[in-house]
Amino acid sequence: MKKSLLVASLAVLGFAGPAAADISVNVGAIGVMPNDDSGSLPVIESVAGMTGGSTGVTVDENTQLGITFDYALDKNWSLELIAATPFKHEINGTGSLAGLKIGETKHLPPTLLAQYHFDVGVERVDPFIGVGVNYTTFLKRRSVLN
Repeated sequence: MKKSLLVASLAVLGFAGPAAADISVNVGAIGVMPNDDSGSLPVIESVAGMTGGSTGVTVDENTQLGITFDYALDKNWSLELIAATPFKHEINGTGSLAGLKIGETKHLPPTLLAQYHFDVGVERVDPFIGVGVNYTTFLKRRSVLN
């Protein structure tokens, strides 16, 4: 299952063959900004006797070198495969746990998007909407609390 999304994506792009003019490759920065609103951690509060609502966690952001492969199916529809070097995030405590490093993780989140591009009649303006699938593979998980 892990590799099937990537293999299928590359296969779709591979069928582009002679239509090389319909393929673009872009290199740049790609960021992962987790929504780390954990709220309070009731299990820690009941075990450690901390005040309710006084603990939580935060996950830092990370930016890596990324590459996208775009394949235009026609003038409006395209597929985009997003890949990057592995992302690393530290997980830290907040509130009563402020200053405590709880753990870290390293992952790869390849993403395949389908995009619909609107023809607005203005050169170099290309608004679009898209929907996609992502399969994140975790390469490393480490807890410092164990």
